Amino acid sequence: WLDVIAIIPLYVEIFEKFLHLQGEVLNILKLFRMARVARCLKLIRRSKKLILIFQILRECKEELSLLLVVWVTGTLISGSIMFYVEENVNSEKFYSILESCWWAITTIGTIGYGNIQPVTAVGLSLTTAIIFCSMIFMTVPMTIIIRRFSDSYEKVERLKSDVKLFGAVPIKTSACLSLTTKTPADHPDHQDFNTLL
Repeated sequence: WLDVIAIIPLYVEIFEKFLHLQGEVLNILKLFRMARVARCLKLIRRSKKLILIFQILRECKEELSLLLVVWVTGTLISGSIMFYVEENVNSEKFYSILESCWWAITTIGTIGYGNIQPVTAVGLSLTTAIIFCSMIFMTVPMTIIIRRFSDSYEKVERLKSDVKLFGAVPIKTSACLSLTTKTPADHPDHQDFNTLL
């Protein structure tokens, strides 16, 4: 069905003059062009490495939620503080807490678009402190996630090589990954090999 939806915009453009489509109907039908991009997602199921990445991300829910909580909390706190620091001097840029939170998002993400800048000495020093703290607090959960990915990938590759060494049939990546969540051991036992086959 995704393929059929993806080619609808082509026929809409061809028969646009004959069908006399205008306004909202035409715009809605042209939105189906996004289905062309969604077709690329079908490639994920063919790549064992991408499946492994998604499974590891699913295992890292706690670490990702920690990262999200730290990011949202930091955004709200630093945006609110910056609003009250800059509201009297720089009210055209920091005119609301939400606008200050947008500044906080770009600062914590170290993007720094430059469309909103503090002008007071307190605001500039607070910006420096927020950038420094964000680099520290954002890297801690990311290192945990990267470590988990590295460990899981290493276990999967070790299990694959062990199975090949014993002459077993090729294994699925998802079966290997389910074994990586068990208690750590240097070599899987006989029962684990039966689950792989």
